[in-house]
Amino acid sequence: YGMSIREAALQLGLLGLAQFVPLAILTPVAGWVADRFERRTVARIANAVDLTVALALGWLTHNDALTLPILFLFAALHGVARVFV
Repeated sequence: YGMSIREAALQLGLLGLAQFVPLAILTPVAGWVADRFERRTVARIANAVDLTVALALGWLTHNDALTLPILFLFAALHGVARVFV
């Protein structure tokens, strides 16, 4: 992307933040969901979301269509899936 090392380090930190924010916000929601619904089903859905993210990342990388906003979106979706697993 033509960034300096400092800019790339900042982007990497922001990417980690994009994965962590859903964890911080959705932890109480995940607890409520785990109490209300069957945990295996919730985990299966979360793993399916994670699989979809991984496949989409692979496909977009293969087609050279991956952009930073898409990467941040997928990082946030991965963070959401991790909360519910």
